[in-house]
Amino acid sequence: MGKESSQKMKYSSKPFPWKHYILEDFFEQDDFENIKNLKINNADYSTITGFRDVIGGRTFLNNSFVEENPEFKKAADWLNRRDYYEDCFKTDLSNTYMRAEIIHDRYPFFHDIHLDLPCKNLTTIINIDKEDEKNLATDLYHTKEHHVKRLDWVPNGGLAFKITDSAWHGFAPTEYKGIRKIMIINYVNIDEW
Repeated sequence: MGKESSQKMKYSSKPFPWKHYILEDFFEQDDFENIKNLKINNADYSTITGFRDVIGGRTFLNNSFVEENPEFKKAADWLNRRDYYEDCFKTDLSNTYMRAEIIHDRYPFFHDIHLDLPCKNLTTIINIDKEDEKNLATDLYHTKEHHVKRLDWVPNGGLAFKITDSAWHGFAPTEYKGIRKIMIINYVNIDEW
């Protein structure tokens, strides 16, 4: 595996289909359990377009959320360790702020094949929990038309990648039961977001 932090997060660099990092043990166990056990939100999935911007009632790990749920402060502090992530993932996060979303996807939600906006300097997708036995992890593509693989679903693991013009990814349409819990963390440019 790669280097480890004091939190024991493991990561390893992969070159194909574009440079990304596979993560394991991302959160400390108590923080992971808090995220996993967070009450299912009542986000509105009545309109599905393949993108999250049409979903209402989403849950963000922001200051007001942490004030109302202080048990998430340690996880938020961990996500705000820009210096650590800069070193791990070889990217400049100095002009960014952390934007983390705790997601409770429901079928028929899928995430269309896309490139993240350039103002999202770094994206991290962490698998939290799922009710279906199917693999509901992120799909990677070499081009928009060429699917390479679906990553393995590893709870408290996932991937991280710098935003480039080749980092095609998504969550291909898949029938699944229950809730798919993930967390998406972006480090977004403070001048553009």
